[in-house]
Amino acid sequence: MKQDRSLYLEKKEELLFYIDSLMALYDMNDHTDSPYTFYLAEKIQTRKKYNLEDFLVILKSNSFIMMYNIIESTIKNTIDHMYNEINNKSMRYIDVCGEIRKIWFNYHFKENNNIVLDKFKGISQKIVDDIIAENKIILDFDKFKLSGNADLRKIKDIFSEHGVAIDASKTSSQGSSLITIKEKRNSLAHGNESFIESAKDFSEKDIQKFSNHVFSILEYIMDVVDNYIDNEKYRI
Repeated sequence: MKQDRSLYLEKKEELLFYIDSLMALYDMNDHTDSPYTFYLAEKIQTRKKYNLEDFLVILKSNSFIMMYNIIESTIKNTIDHMYNEINNKSMRYIDVCGEIRKIWFNYHFKENNNIVLDKFKGISQKIVDDIIAENKIILDFDKFKLSGNADLRKIKDIFSEHGVAIDASKTSSQGSSLITIKEKRNSLAHGNESFIESAKDFSEKDIQKFSNHVFSILEYIMDVVDNYIDNEKYRI
């Protein structure tokens, strides 16, 4: 079953609307003789410290937050969809590929990283018993973590750990955009940069390019995962 992309498409449309509006405002600002530009600039410059140019830079900075949001949420939703599809098949340990086995196996130890020897023996015994009894494995999405780290390298690592191959030739040219988005989003989220400072060196066309790269990578990954699920590549 293919992933429901309705939330992704809604966020994509919001971001496209935002960037189109940003481009329109920059176009208006380029025509300084326009009465609309004069009116907008006059209204915005009621606070003496800032002007229309500052406002436009703030809007560009905010686009980094929106772009990162759609990246992280789409990757999380894609993993959640993958887990649900595998869980619905009632797979046993012996049925799934090595990558899925390792993820399931590691659950038991990641949440008990300070275990003493006796507890270690107990957890190990439970794992062995589940395998021998051919109980179905459950992939727990609540144990999947992705917070503030979603650049292309991290995304590729995540899917590689699940046995999903991401073709570098289809994504490498957009990798630097995702790094910039992640770094700018984190700087803004942690208060390391002001909104005016963060995007001052990027043009509105840069923002548009970044968003196109985001859409391209995310849609490619969702297609790859749909293929992975349809062809049950999680099986051994």
